[in-house]
Amino acid sequence: MQVDSALEQLLVQRLPFVAQVGAVRATRGTVPPEDVAHFPPTWSEKRAREHWAGRKAAARALEPYEVTEVVGRDPEGVPLFPSPLAGSIAHTGTRSVLGLCVVSDQVRTLGVDVEIRKPLGPELIERIIDAKESRLLEAVDAALGDSALWAFCAKEAYYKCVYPSHRRFLGFHEVSFHLTEAPSGPSGADDGIVTLDCTLGEKALGDATVGRIVLTEEFVVAFAWQSRDGG
Repeated sequence: MQVDSALEQLLVQRLPFVAQVGAVRATRGTVPPEDVAHFPPTWSEKRAREHWAGRKAAARALEPYEVTEVVGRDPEGVPLFPSPLAGSIAHTGTRSVLGLCVVSDQVRTLGVDVEIRKPLGPELIERIIDAKESRLLEAVDAALGDSALWAFCAKEAYYKCVYPSHRRFLGFHEVSFHLTEAPSGPSGADDGIVTLDCTLGEKALGDATVGRIVLTEEFVVAFAWQSRDGG
């Protein structure tokens, strides 16, 4: 197991509320045999690695809250974090899997997604963003490959944020995505990290949920959250 403490610290610094982040990388052969024995026999080696890395990341994120129990799952696979904590788990990668978890007691609901930073192809772009989103994003990314990935990641985070409450499947075109302001280059000091704020919502309801996207050289990480006062 390789802890990515640099990524953990970077993401904690870029969230607008107090939170803890765990980031764990796992390559083939990382998962101990005694842990593999507890996974469903139908799981592939990669699926087992993803689950293992995500739960190890969750354990790291929960340490400051003095929570020692393992994060469980409900019948639909939604991670169960102890009250009053809100949390979310994500993973990405193939040969090297990254498990990522964010936990906070400052928000009511929370979702996170992480993706390898690589442009999406035209067919995927059409599935993820609608015509209005396409026009707005073309202003900052004419080819849409990069910005469509931002939208994909943010919409996934939104879905994880709201699904435990309403338990409804949402397609990408049912979720709106809007950058609060156009990116003009790396934000912050000289670290080359870009932070983008956005709003997300279910189009049929007209709701608005706050989101933040962090672009590193390797990953796109998106967060979505709802405050305790319902905003």
